[in-house]
Amino acid sequence: MVGPVATTVYTITGATPYGLATLPPTGGNAMPASLVSNPPAHLSLTGLFTNSTAAGLTPATGILPYDVIAPLWSDNATKSRWIALPAGGQITFAATGEFTYPAGTVMIKNFVLGSTPLELRLLVLSGPNAGYGVTYKWNVGGTDADLMGPGSPSGLTDGYDEGEAGGQTWHYPSRAECLQCHTGVANFVLGPKTRQLNTTFAYPSGSTDNQLRTWNYLQLFSTDIGEGNIGTFTKLTNISDTSAGTTVQDRVRSYIDSNCGQCHRPGGVDTYWDARFDTLLANQDIVDGVVKNTLGIVGAEVVRPLSTGESIMYVRMNTVDPTTKMPPLARNVIDTTAVGVLATWIGSLPPSATTVPVQPTGLIATAASSSEIDLSWTNNATNQTGFVIQARSGSSGPFTQIAAVPGSTYTFANTGLAGGTQYSYQVVAVNGAGSSSASNIASATTSVTAGSGTPPASSAGGGGGGKCGFGAAAAGFLLLVWVMRRQLLS
Repeated sequence: MVGPVATTVYTITGATPYGLATLPPTGGNAMPASLVSNPPAHLSLTGLFTNSTAAGLTPATGILPYDVIAPLWSDNATKSRWIALPAGGQITFAATGEFTYPAGTVMIKNFVLGSTPLELRLLVLSGPNAGYGVTYKWNVGGTDADLMGPGSPSGLTDGYDEGEAGGQTWHYPSRAECLQCHTGVANFVLGPKTRQLNTTFAYPSGSTDNQLRTWNYLQLFSTDIGEGNIGTFTKLTNISDTSAGTTVQDRVRSYIDSNCGQCHRPGGVDTYWDARFDTLLANQDIVDGVVKNTLGIVGAEVVRPLSTGESIMYVRMNTVDPTTKMPPLARNVIDTTAVGVLATWIGSLPPSATTVPVQPTGLIATAASSSEIDLSWTNNATNQTGFVIQARSGSSGPFTQIAAVPGSTYTFANTGLAGGTQYSYQVVAVNGAGSSSASNIASATTSVTAGSGTPPASSAGGGGGGKCGFGAAAAGFLLLVWVMRRQLLS
């Protein structure tokens, strides 16, 4: 066996052959480590394939094929995947969460719609959690694929929609759009991780083996994960898997892990729920979860038991309206299978609470600086799914909702405030049955600083249990400025 760590001893267990007996070092990779220079103009110049035609696509030596259990929905396209590690490079294994891949790793994914080859995407890592993505579009004859975006020899732009056979619209992502999902928060590489790879794969050698077992044998990991441990590792469930032992709930949670988890996580987008499968359902704030945007739907929650119409997850998945759909990028077709399974799960959930929560008490507001007031309160309920924070400038006038946090969060930091200004607050507990009475009113005054009469500029940020700012503006208008701190569940 050729591997990067020749001194490591691995125990071969059982009679099952490994997927590959050896994996020679990757050779010929011509992709630049960063976009300081333009990538090769054609797929045939990348050195990643010995046959770079759509019909005969053949990876170069040392490039390993793989698959995932619960793939990202890609508008009915089928995908083939490969990984190319740099010479001597190894992956830092994690039983949960994400792997850390070495700089120089290239992730490869080919997209085919029906019998039509569309594009091949490359994700190149310049560091453990950073890099760039580029797209190569297959030419009409499928004899090669051409670079899209800056440096394209044929002037191919990227980041646009194009009609394909059968009237379907396909989105070719731009390099900037790649980085909207492939972020440092998500460890940059989204697909191959323990819970996605923990399944069998039919290798070109003719052998079928668990991918983690073969990767471990080939010494792709920096430590021996132990073959005996593989059976204890978490694995996802494909949305279409109805085999014995699978559950509708696991199918749904696996699907949202792969389709939403890169953004809906702590430190991710400005929302209140966590899509990662590794997070217990009770802690994901999905069922009866508070939503930031109700889309104008009365009683809306992330998932409201027994009601698809009030479940924002269902509503967003079941549309291609660009102002509403989720995921918002590169999706022009509804995944009807996933929507149907989600509806089945929603219909199987026990009813939401029938009584509103008890009101919170003991609200305290403390001025932390000239621009921040910190809040804390006592929760007296057992059935709350979230808390709504309401505020006003001064000691009179109506309260306005400025934020919502998960039901397990009893603190909030209000930032971006004007100096030398009094603010008043109250907190309301919420669940599927409605809202509690408001807590006591608590007030605090920010300290005075030079220029404190000028309202702060607007900014935006992450999820629940975070920060939100508002300050006084001219002519009596109230400026609300969101600066949500990314902590707890996003």
